Amino acid sequence: MTKTRLWLVLTAVVVVAVLAGGWFLLVSPKRAEANDLRAQTLSTEQQVTALRGKLADLKEKQANLPAQQAALDAISKQIPSDPALPALIRALTIAGRNSGVDLTDIAPAAPTALAPVPGAAGTTAATPINVISLVVSAKGNYTQVQQFVSRLEGLQRAFLVKGFQLGAVAAATGTGSGTGGGELQLTVTGEVFTSAATAAAATTAGATSGAGAN
Repeated sequence: MTKTRLWLVLTAVVVVAVLAGGWFLLVSPKRAEANDLRAQTLSTEQQVTALRGKLADLKEKQANLPAQQAALDAISKQIPSDPALPALIRALTIAGRNSGVDLTDIAPAAPTALAPVPGAAGTTAATPINVISLVVSAKGNYTQVQQFVSRLEGLQRAFLVKGFQLGAVAAATGTGSGTGGGELQLTVTGEVFTSAATAAAATTAGATSGAGAN
């Protein structure tokens, strides 16, 4: 091998070594760094997409908050967190007045826990609802009594009519509230509810006597 050819070979070897060294020292690390950056970018984009989805979900829920709050408010009026007997008595009195009956007695019992709900595998789940049994007495003619019962079931507060008794009132004891169609004595048994267990007991029989006398 001539000296010139030897120099060419050595130069080629040096160039290859320099290129290889540059690759391992400069290009390869940068390429790995670029791959890492691409992976990080992809992960970030995925996180941003997930966050955008959550944000859209939150905006949708926020838009529905007024409707949900209105529904909760309606439920809280139907099933308040305490017996709220004064408000109930006022509502019953108004229902009696608007129906034309003489509301003669409102007799609530003490709140008791609603019976547990049967669950899976024979288990039972406690309910956060108390029930107040109620007896309401009124006098009026047939039309007035019928309207009163309908108004009971249409009260803003949930009132469950469990049963009622209806009988004629003797003419000698009539109060004149009827309109000539014969006066009737109505006794309604029902239930109202509270959404929390309260230690306060409702006033028992005779809580309001003659509450709705017109």
